Amino acid sequence: MAAVRGLVSATKVLVGLLFAVLLLVGSITNAAAASRHALVIGNSDYGSGFQLVNPRNDSIAIANKLIELGYSVHGGEAYQDLGLEQFNQVIDNFLAALEPGSSTLIYYAGHGAASGGSNYLIPILPEGVTLKSEADIRDRSISLQGVLERVERRNPDGVNVLFFDACRDAPVDFATRSINLTGLERIDQSRQPRGSVIGFSTEYGTLALDGEAGSQHSPFASAFLTSLENSASAPIESFFKNIVGTVYKETQGQQFPIIETKLIGQHCIIECQEVTAAVSTQEFGTLTVNTKPLDATVCFRIDDWSTENCGKSVVLPYNKDVSVSVTAKGHKTARAVTRISVPQQSLTIQLEPRSGLAIKVIGGIAAVVLAGILLSGNSDSEDSSPGTTTITLVPPAQ
Repeated sequence: MAAVRGLVSATKVLVGLLFAVLLLVGSITNAAAASRHALVIGNSDYGSGFQLVNPRNDSIAIANKLIELGYSVHGGEAYQDLGLEQFNQVIDNFLAALEPGSSTLIYYAGHGAASGGSNYLIPILPEGVTLKSEADIRDRSISLQGVLERVERRNPDGVNVLFFDACRDAPVDFATRSINLTGLERIDQSRQPRGSVIGFSTEYGTLALDGEAGSQHSPFASAFLTSLENSASAPIESFFKNIVGTVYKETQGQQFPIIETKLIGQHCIIECQEVTAAVSTQEFGTLTVNTKPLDATVCFRIDDWSTENCGKSVVLPYNKDVSVSVTAKGHKTARAVTRISVPQQSLTIQLEPRSGLAIKVIGGIAAVVLAGILLSGNSDSEDSSPGTTTITLVPPAQ
């Protein structure tokens, strides 16, 4: 009888332990799911002459898809047509609800403008109000840099991913030389938060397309939704590369999305996995440039771009001439024209101090042979202009 009682007691203990383990696993799973948070905003109703067709549809579809992928979407749905106070309050509430180390995703579709070298997201303005001056833009808009600083302050140990389909014309009645009505300005990379990814729907200084009347989504949002469907578990650079390829083709080269990354390690929209099918991987590759000194600025330009774009990692179309320049204080500027024809290409560039010897560049591609991509002069002694040195590319060992 004592043996039976002992067996029953042991069984109860085992059942209790099993139940506790199940609760723990459930709580861990829920915590993992809850650690991915999203905020989606779509502003369309700007009034006569400035109305946008698709941000409402775009934001609703993207919020729903993120919920499907396991994100906790703030408010349970996309926010629509936010005025200035609402816009600020929604951002603050979203950030206040984050757990430390969260993976966040913010998506904004609507008008944007650049003024005085800074970028702004335009809220829905009171009836009859337009932006008539730089002061109006500062006082009645949301500073994009301010959003980045708020995100960094609230979630410094997490990964913060922000997408802005906001490179459209803005409800501004009076333009000056410092108010840019043709797209957003290049962000200051020195002020970009660590652990962040910032994606823009088109290159700096150009306008993104909202989509034709009757279309369901803007070109960028449509490509974004496709990439969420097909490659959300791919590294963020590959995820965005698919967007670039789709948008570039659908707009006949009018629109080329830009990404700025400042990550340590790999990040994916959802849990990272190998992706077997990807959009446009045969037409676009990622060029990553490592520099010495580390704070050097790397800028790229191709003929289809209206402006130069800067960043240490950039998605480029295959087999197009790419002008590359690398600058750093106290060093000579390095310049070259190159092409990319492989999915992943990396360069390490060591700049020459103004009183030092010629620069050296070592190129490397993971598991891919690099050959013949340098089109410009390849002699260390050839200076294209005073104080400028030419990049020499050395293919990786076979």
